[in-house]
Amino acid sequence: MKWKSLIFWIVVFVCISYYFFFYASYTFDVQEEMQLFIPSWTLLMSSFTHPGGCVQWLGMFSIQYFGFSLFAALLNALLVTAVGICSYYLYQKNHASGYNYLLALVLPLSLCKTHLKLDYLIDGTYAFVLMGIVLCLVFIIYQKKYLFGLFGALFVFWFAGQIVFIYGLLFFLLGLLIWKSYKEGLLVLVVSFVLGWIGCRFALQAPLTEGFADEDFFRTLLQPDGYIYYVWIRLGIMLAVLSILVWALHFIQIKNKFVNIAVYLILGLGVLFWGKISMPDENDLQNRMMDSLNYLTKRQRWSTILNMHQGRQHLGVVSLNYVNMALSQEQQLGDRLFEYPQRGPLGLIVSYNLTYYISIVLSDVYYTIGDVATAESYAIEAQTLARRGEGSPRAMQRMVQTSLIRGDKSMAGKYLEILKQLPMYRQWAERYETYLTDEAAMRKDKEIGDRVAGQHSQDNLLTLIPTDELLKLHLTDTSNQRTPFEYAGCYYLLDKDLDMMRQLLESTKDNPNCSPLPKHFQEAAVLIFVKEPEMLDALHIDKQIISDFADFTRMVRNNNRMDLNKQFGATFWHYYYFNPYKRQ
Repeated sequence: MKWKSLIFWIVVFVCISYYFFFYASYTFDVQEEMQLFIPSWTLLMSSFTHPGGCVQWLGMFSIQYFGFSLFAALLNALLVTAVGICSYYLYQKNHASGYNYLLALVLPLSLCKTHLKLDYLIDGTYAFVLMGIVLCLVFIIYQKKYLFGLFGALFVFWFAGQIVFIYGLLFFLLGLLIWKSYKEGLLVLVVSFVLGWIGCRFALQAPLTEGFADEDFFRTLLQPDGYIYYVWIRLGIMLAVLSILVWALHFIQIKNKFVNIAVYLILGLGVLFWGKISMPDENDLQNRMMDSLNYLTKRQRWSTILNMHQGRQHLGVVSLNYVNMALSQEQQLGDRLFEYPQRGPLGLIVSYNLTYYISIVLSDVYYTIGDVATAESYAIEAQTLARRGEGSPRAMQRMVQTSLIRGDKSMAGKYLEILKQLPMYRQWAERYETYLTDEAAMRKDKEIGDRVAGQHSQDNLLTLIPTDELLKLHLTDTSNQRTPFEYAGCYYLLDKDLDMMRQLLESTKDNPNCSPLPKHFQEAAVLIFVKEPEMLDALHIDKQIISDFADFTRMVRNNNRMDLNKQFGATFWHYYYFNPYKRQ
């Protein structure tokens, strides 16, 4: 490779690395927690016993380190750049020209956007790079080319699996364009198709035809094969079309300088346009936001979550689950709830939708509340919904915590033995392993020390208990904590259910753990007991809040909405009267 080409591809690699580090770090982190891969010599050897096992092993081995953001960005950028280099070399063998640098950027740009998708795994790019390298090596050799083509088909099939179909088609096409011969290519094409059929028939591989489905279809699948095939097919088609374009441009005798400039300009604009549509769209940015919340929650950066949503006018219910959980962790849920644009009780506890992501969210929420059994149930659901391997290491962490809280140390020990074998979780597992024999140290741990299983420790995941009743079950179980009380009260506030809020305040008014009332609870109390001053005294309502309510009602009568929003926009009164949410 000449030094100019080397500099060009180094610049491309650096740009792609920055792109991945900025846009995809959180996605890579979620991919890491969605597989449980235990590296072992036995697993490595077994991966070579079936077609495609090698790239799958490479993918899983790499993803286990994706918690290191810089490593994940650099590795993904290296593979995407390698795809560009392979395509550039094939274009050059077809017809050497300077504009091949521009055309060689098309596939990497497409892969940049693809790698932002949580459904896509790095296995697919490993396989495409392997196929590209084999094609480049085969087209270096002109003698006995059919023999090397056949050997390449066998190699690609065994190490990369169903991509052998695409290898056969590209070999046939490039043979026509470069060698001006079809016999060798036809033989390799037939052999490649036979090998692919054997892989489907006897190796229990999903057929490549799964990749022809609509992109939305793959979001319902737990296994990544279908979406990887979807990407392979489109990359293969693009490589074939661009190879034909290079061949066609060869017939244009560019002797005129202006014609030459025009060709470069048209190709350059085409690549720029392709680069623009390959940039993250609104959906990608929304997914990045969700992945970042997952990332920050896992690392308990509650203040960061609150700061990044401060002042925003519109939030989805999942984002609100994270925001409200962060408020609870900072012991500010009942005081600052309405500083954020709430959208009803689903913003407190989102509805379950049988996905890994929501399973993790609900496990975190119920663990924050103190409902150990339900938190463990959702963690088990996340285990079953994880992408591949033996489950999710993050979900297994939660199962370790709940097992220790329930006193089931033997079960916790089994989970810890697995986590100790994972590089990203070894240190955490070794710390928790000390809790198996040191009860006092466990009680001092800020993550589990102040939680107890309680009397109501049954599995409530699939019961018909209403959410508010489920929250109230834990008021007595965790009488030394305010969290269940605040979650139950905030649930009624967000649902605008003043009758149930009245019952909650009346039933807990003598509980010292529920006093003093949070700010928003006092606001609700003033509205509920406006004609019962003795209850306001019993609940120790702040006189300033009573005075503020009088100001609020006066502004409402005067229809002074601007000052009303400015002065009382972060109160329960404003939410109750002016928020568009309506009870179901």
